[in-house]
Amino acid sequence: MTAPIIITVRDCIDAAQDFLSGASSSAAMRDMVRAVHASYRELLSRGEWSFLKKHGRIITRAPYTTGTIEYDHTGGTYERQLTLSDGTLPTWCEDAVIKIGDAVHQIESRKSGTVATLHAVLNPGEDVDADTEYAIYPEWYALPYDFGSFEGPWSEDAWRLGERVTLDRMMALQRYRDWSGALQCYCVARVPDLHGQWGLWLFPRADSVETVDFTYTPTQQNFRHSGVAARDYAGTVTVSGTTVTGSGTSFASSMIGRSIRIGTDSTNVPTGLDGQWPFAEERIVTAVADTTHLTVDQSADTVDSAVKYCISDVIDLDYAAYNAMLALLYARLAIQRNIKNKAEYIRLAADAVFQARAADCRDTRTRVMGRPVEPLVNLSDWPHTDLDA
Repeated sequence: MTAPIIITVRDCIDAAQDFLSGASSSAAMRDMVRAVHASYRELLSRGEWSFLKKHGRIITRAPYTTGTIEYDHTGGTYERQLTLSDGTLPTWCEDAVIKIGDAVHQIESRKSGTVATLHAVLNPGEDVDADTEYAIYPEWYALPYDFGSFEGPWSEDAWRLGERVTLDRMMALQRYRDWSGALQCYCVARVPDLHGQWGLWLFPRADSVETVDFTYTPTQQNFRHSGVAARDYAGTVTVSGTTVTGSGTSFASSMIGRSIRIGTDSTNVPTGLDGQWPFAEERIVTAVADTTHLTVDQSADTVDSAVKYCISDVIDLDYAAYNAMLALLYARLAIQRNIKNKAEYIRLAADAVFQARAADCRDTRTRVMGRPVEPLVNLSDWPHTDLDA
């Protein structure tokens, strides 16, 4: 079966060992793993790579306004207690905001269907009488956990979602413009109290459930399986179809989504195709039942019994960037080890990145300045004026 060519953390470490003439001490291994992480981060920072683009989506929520509320700033069952009458607090209200009068406050925790607490700072500061009207709506929507950057979102009825504004401007709009409806402005900022999480602020607030789509460039992957730790290749496996049964293995749920390479014998841990013991088959782990049983994405071409294997993180790169990744790795190792001709490796890495960026161009159509070339259509379909009319 023909499969995409992928590069793993183990491939990079093998290349690093070759570069360092087979150094295998624990200190050298830490250097190599550190260099793999650093060179990958550097490659991502060298440009907008088309192969990294992903499709993201958020779904807006309509404001909740049913019933009336009362706010007890202190002395209630909970401090800063918000109580709803004749309604049920939506399950998504935690981390949403509630607008009371002209001020917007943060909901900290949903205690029940009728009781919530407000933020220690972003609250009214005093009691609010019963039978007060309100509106609960999301202040922001969580972006994907690996969100890095994007060019802007699209709503269902707009090609581009309005104007990008600063967080300061967004807060002013939300406070002083009590609008809802078609989206006009957006802001991307870090979410309060959630480390590393980015959010999308929208104005005006949505008045209905709607999809908002975008393409984004993800941030760096977190590599957990290097392929050189004992747990990544301990024991042997028997592969039949999509089922992998281990003997003496230490399979774990963290291996889901990683590459598993199946060897050809019970002695040698399989390497990449340019290594000493090339793998026979490569699959992606999709599920782990226990320490000796896992499932892969596609059936094996043959039944392999009691052979060595290797599990490692897949580095999310297209083949066009493989040489650049390795060149940056060599340059990083040269810097870390203060190799005499490190400047040459740095220059070679820059050249490799330049070539990778050129190879990442996927559209080779002819381009011209000015208006785009009109598409070719049948003459009978071309707009025309009836001269006889």
